[in-house]
Parts: sequence; structure tokens; C-alpha cells
Amino acid sequence: MSLRRKRIDFNAAFEQFKSDMYKMFDFSGTSNSVSGMGMHQLVYDICNSIPKPFPEKLYCAIADFLVEYTIGVRKAILSHDEVVPTYAMYWKQYSIASYYLNMACEYLNGHITKQKKTGAIGVHPFVGQSNYPRQDIQALAHQIWREQIVVEIKLRKQNRIMYQIFETIRQDREGRQVNYSVVQEAILSLVALNSKTDQPLELYIDEFETPYIAQTKAYYKMESNIKLSSCTISQYMRSAIDRLAQEVSRNSRYCHPTSHARVIQECETQYISEHQTNIQSEFERMIANERTEGKRVPLK
Repeated sequence: MSLRRKRIDFNAAFEQFKSDMYKMFDFSGTSNSVSGMGMHQLVYDICNSIPKPFPEKLYCAIADFLVEYTIGVRKAILSHDEVVPTYAMYWKQYSIASYYLNMACEYLNGHITKQKKTGAIGVHPFVGQSNYPRQDIQALAHQIWREQIVVEIKLRKQNRIMYQIFETIRQDREGRQVNYSVVQEAILSLVALNSKTDQPLELYIDEFETPYIAQTKAYYKMESNIKLSSCTISQYMRSAIDRLAQEVSRNSRYCHPTSHARVIQECETQYISEHQTNIQSEFERMIANERTEGKRVPLK
């Protein structure tokens, strides 16, 4: 790699870099391989161009590419009736590509984030004239995916991704066969998307955990009321034990570990705590009946 500074035509250099990004984000198998060292060199040359370097211009141009790419991904996702498998597929590809793009932009990342870390006087908190904070390229890629896909689909397309996720989990609870791996991938993307922020679980909690616990509450409140009115108390308790065991297993498939205790607690509340008085009364009645029956047994 050459460290010699040189005069750079930004537009020409970025077109070459953009061509490499297209290849990097293309998982069709038709694109040629990308030279990581070549991308490193382009980033270095653009950031050290004489007489004027272009680090912030490069950063914003990469952001424009990612916005354009994610808009295309959003359209592709919404073109399918079953959006979750398509979302999971594109997210997996995007996360891999953005990881390697971040590595190729290591020198640019250092330039952009260094000023934030040093707190230099007069340094604008955003890059160039954009609304992007001073963060590395992977964090930028995550921000753009959040804005262009997660938020846009939530606000403009009736939150189709999350609706189908919750519907799939409902079907799972009812014993139907589901493709849980793509649901898991989609849910855990919400954790990854905020992993480089000050609130790494905020998106996951807001978009999944909070409504999931609310739906868990509603589901088991209805189910427990139905079962309690149609089963004996011993049958009901066996059902409660089975359901709790199923939810422990289901949590491991779908939830971040921080959610496990809260989800199980909600299940226990709806199946046991909310019916504690009825359960206790039924046990007392059963014990009283057993004592009565015992007194009726004739002595030999």
C-alpha cells in the first residue's frame, strides 16, 4: 500500500470505490471478487488527496450509496407476501457486507471518529452537511437500515414485519410448524442494529420485547380462563407446567437473554398468580372432600 499523497479526482475515484461496493453487496454470485487492499488504498488516497482531502465527502457519498441500496431492499422485501424470510435474508447479507465495508474504511473511520473523541473545538457533531453523527461506517450502515427499512415499514406499511413475526409466534404457540430460524434472525437484527449506540437494546425492547410481553399476557390470560373453566384443577396445573416449559424453550429461540425472565414471569402471572384464589379454593374443596370421603369409610 502506497502512503504517498497524490492529487485525486474525487468523482472518478469514488466511481471506482462505488463499483467495489456494488460487488460487495451483491450476493447473486455473478459479480467479480473485490480487492480489500484496493479499497483500502482508494480510501487512503481520497482522505489524503492534495491539495484538498475529501474524508467527509467520501463518508457522505458512502451514506448516499447505502440509502439507495436499502431503499431497493425495502422494495424487494415488500414485494413478497411473506416479508419476514425476505427481510432476514437481506439483513444477513447486508450485515456481512457492511462488516467488510467497515474494515475497508478503517482509515476513514479513524479520521471521522477521532475528532469526536478528542472533542476538538469547533468540530461539527455531524459529518459534513449531513445528519449523520460521527460514527464508523458499520454504525452508519446500521442507522440507515433502521431508518430506511425498520422505521419506514413500521410507519408506512402497517408494521408488516413485526406483525408477521408476532403472528408466527402465535402459530408456534398453537403447535403449528413454523420457520423459526428466519423469525429469530429478524428479531435479533434489532439487537445488532443498535449494538454501536449508547442504548444497544432500545430498538429491540421498543419494537419487539414490549409488544411481545403484552401479547404474551393477552394470549395466556385468554387461554388460562378457558382452561380453568373446562378442566379439573389437576389438569389445569399440568397444563400450566407444560406451557411454562414450552415458553422457556420458545424464549431460547426468539428472545434476547435479557427478555427471558420477564416473559416467563408474565406466563406465570397469567396462569398462576391471576387465578391463585380460585386454585387455592379448589384445592381446599378437594381436601375437604377427601376428608369427608375418609370419614365415610366404614371401620373393619
